[in-house]
Amino acid sequence: MTQLTIARSRDLYKTFSLAKASLLFLCLFVSAFTSCSLFDSSLDLIKERGDIVLLTKNVPQCYYQYQKKNMGFEYELAHAFADHLGVKLSVRTVPRHAKLVPWLLSGKGDFIGAAFIPTNRLRSDIAFSDGYLTVDQKVVVRRHSRIKNIETLKRETVVVPKGSAFEESLIQLRQKNACFTITALSLREVEDLLCSVSRGTIEATVADPNMLKIYQRYYTNLHAPFSIGAKQPICWGVRKGSSNLLGEMNSFLQQARESGLLDKIYYRYFGYIEPLNPTDIRHFKRTLKKQLPKYISAIKDEAVQNQLDWRLIVAQIYQESHFNNHAKSNTHVKGLMQFTRDTAKEMGVEDVWNPNYTIAGGIKYLKKLYDLFDDWEEFDRICVALASYNLGRGHILDAIKLAKAEGHNPYHWADLEKVVALLCRRDYYKGTTYGYCRGWEGVRYVRNILNYYDILKQEAIEYPDKKLRILDTI
Repeated sequence: MTQLTIARSRDLYKTFSLAKASLLFLCLFVSAFTSCSLFDSSLDLIKERGDIVLLTKNVPQCYYQYQKKNMGFEYELAHAFADHLGVKLSVRTVPRHAKLVPWLLSGKGDFIGAAFIPTNRLRSDIAFSDGYLTVDQKVVVRRHSRIKNIETLKRETVVVPKGSAFEESLIQLRQKNACFTITALSLREVEDLLCSVSRGTIEATVADPNMLKIYQRYYTNLHAPFSIGAKQPICWGVRKGSSNLLGEMNSFLQQARESGLLDKIYYRYFGYIEPLNPTDIRHFKRTLKKQLPKYISAIKDEAVQNQLDWRLIVAQIYQESHFNNHAKSNTHVKGLMQFTRDTAKEMGVEDVWNPNYTIAGGIKYLKKLYDLFDDWEEFDRICVALASYNLGRGHILDAIKLAKAEGHNPYHWADLEKVVALLCRRDYYKGTTYGYCRGWEGVRYVRNILNYYDILKQEAIEYPDKKLRILDTI
């Protein structure tokens, strides 16, 4: 081969290599550009598309369906954000918490809303909104556990989901002053671990207070003796580079805080929940197992006729009389639904000791009160109807007037209950039409019924992978 031929071959090889490298670079560039475009969640694209996709979990504190209605704290807040943007909300649920970030990064959703506590590791992968809730991280054990504080945690094992904020906090705690074992499991959710603690198959886990409040109603032996670390924010998550979307999120969340929308949604799902005595919850379940079969047919029939949820009626009857048909209070209210003489007369109930009459009359009376507040949102409407049943509609109308005068929103039960509770004070009731009442009892009455109602609803809430059988967890 001549020197000229060799030189030409080298030049041809260099030209080919350069073309090959250029082609490879072009392919990579096009691929990257296409990928970014495909998974871009910029605000303009979302508005052009007409919907925003929420990635969340199908659990009580996030998202669920009850009677074919979408519900849940994260769902309602995300829905309000979609309304703010002028687009529809689509929901995609992940099978496990650990899938939230991979699904977001692969373009299966626009943002994460799942009671999400950011970790240092995740902050390098995705961007987070401002916090809209702040929570402790509670160590959860069974009642009467030997674990009482950080000192007694030594030489124990705490089980948490792998990669969670709870694992990160435990690692930080162990590095400081505590000698204990951390077991981080990839395929277990906090909800599952709370069940395992209750059953005694593990000794301890960690949960946030909102989650714990919900599950303590189902697993009555759960106890949270102390918190670990500082309070943490709960945030929404987006892909990095979605600065316009993130900015709009933070603007919306600030407006939601200032307008009271955030507090309103929070109350609807967490605010009224109070720790019920485990003995009371066990008594509730046992009473229903024993007594409910006698009355369930009549309750369901009347509830359907009056377009009310029969589970709400069951919760109310339990609060009124514990399903004791012969119940009589020291204020002379009687029967299953605790009629006064005037209410019995108003509803045409001739025999308050006849359960069929009192069930029919009580449900019709509740529906009558419910209809008085037809311009209220559903949750608030139920609360104000129940309060009227207990205290009398006159006192509730007094409270509405007082709430307006004091600058409260009288159409939100979370605001109105604060005024109702004060109707026992002379400086509040002296200028009202109906005068003094023990308003705090009405507030407690509504909260108790909502708690019992939630326990009953759990059986009908749609979860694809699991369902708590509440009346069997005794």
